[in-house]
Amino acid sequence: MALRGILELGIRDVLARGRRELEAVAAEHGLPASDAADHLAQTLEAVPGLMVAIDAALRRPGVPGFARAMWLEVVSYLLLDADLIPAIHGDPVRGVLDDAYFLHRSAQELQGHLSMVDMRSVDGGAQLLRGVLPPAVADDLDRRVAALRTGLGDS
Repeated sequence: MALRGILELGIRDVLARGRRELEAVAAEHGLPASDAADHLAQTLEAVPGLMVAIDAALRRPGVPGFARAMWLEVVSYLLLDADLIPAIHGDPVRGVLDDAYFLHRSAQELQGHLSMVDMRSVDGGAQLLRGVLPPAVADDLDRRVAALRTGLGDS
């Protein structure tokens, strides 16, 4: 099974077990629990496809090295067990939310090189995810994305 399939199965499993948690996260932030949970679930379910699309776009000839290097750093972060909100130890839903936000923010930073990616979906997903993460976590992830881009030679 390809990595995309593994990711899809993992996200579906988290969502199947964490529907109430998604609704609770939405309600904590003043969003209509059921509708917001549906949108969050759709955003999370799109993560594997978004990763595949970003990877394909960045493999095209002429894409600058910094963009490819940034993507490798993003993937490395997503593979960490001990990120800002770990998706282990009983809180997988919130752990997946911060990873999805990091992915969406990274895509926004790389958008000039992602002509095959629907940026309206990326932007909407980033906005929704930012709205349900603790502000300090979202701010930290924003700083990490900016630091990656700057540190790899594109400002």
